[in-house]
Amino acid sequence: MVPLNTTIGIMAYNEVGNIGRLLDRLVDQKLRRVRIAEILVVASGCTDRTEDLVRQKARNDKRIKLVIQKKREGKASAINVFIKKAKSPILLMISADTMPTVDAVEKLVVPFADGAVGMTSGHIIPVNTPDTFLGFYATVFWRLHHEIALRGFKAGEAVAWRNVIDRIHPETSTDETNIAALIINKGLRTVYVPDAIVYNRGPETLSDYIAVRRRHIAAYYHLREKAGLSYLPETMNTLLVLKLYFTVARPANFKEGAWLIAVIANEALGRIAAWYDWRIQGDHHPIWPTAGSTKTLPPNL
Repeated sequence: MVPLNTTIGIMAYNEVGNIGRLLDRLVDQKLRRVRIAEILVVASGCTDRTEDLVRQKARNDKRIKLVIQKKREGKASAINVFIKKAKSPILLMISADTMPTVDAVEKLVVPFADGAVGMTSGHIIPVNTPDTFLGFYATVFWRLHHEIALRGFKAGEAVAWRNVIDRIHPETSTDETNIAALIINKGLRTVYVPDAIVYNRGPETLSDYIAVRRRHIAAYYHLREKAGLSYLPETMNTLLVLKLYFTVARPANFKEGAWLIAVIANEALGRIAAWYDWRIQGDHHPIWPTAGSTKTLPPNL
């Protein structure tokens, strides 16, 4: 059986807190039908020890390669460098502040044995505990994404795609959605893989949450109106989202009910802020400040 050759890409900006562990996990993936040909880390304007740590890991595994952008030009720019340098027929991109299970790469890539499949996306599970408001927010938010992905397709922080696109829009700040739109335009299928599990940490400050939401939603406006791509995820379907909030979250008590109302209110605030950013300011945040509260993952993953 011919293995499915895959290049993994990690876009990194000051990711010293997790990049070493992530590279170790990728090197140790359990693979049967998939071959990881190379792991490209595109380090963009890093001012911490990210580059040194990647070099150290590369000495132990020749598949790991460091690509340096001296100036931070936005994630889309880094992704375009990755696409240009990657040699495999399948590309897989994973966020630097996540941790996949040991079989996540295999599960994300195996669907490409079907030539009609153009893109896959994994199941993101937050490590936040739901006993605080922001932990509840993260849990509900990613459960909602899971439910929407089961009904259609919603790309998350770990995606793979067939190497058939030359670039994404250089100013997009919703890169996975941009990739999905281009893949769909080529007549290929998108597949959600719920058992390809990747852990992340949702924002643990309200300001980080609102910043992330307004950036993503403003980016959808840009994708549709400036990049000329019509695909948008079902998370922009307000009626569906509201229905799922109340059917999926299922508050267990009065406190969770109040929290759920607050989550919906904050999502509405994020949408209003995104509308203001795009319609009034003309901004869709192609280069954004990092959400510091998302950068630490527990050691036992």
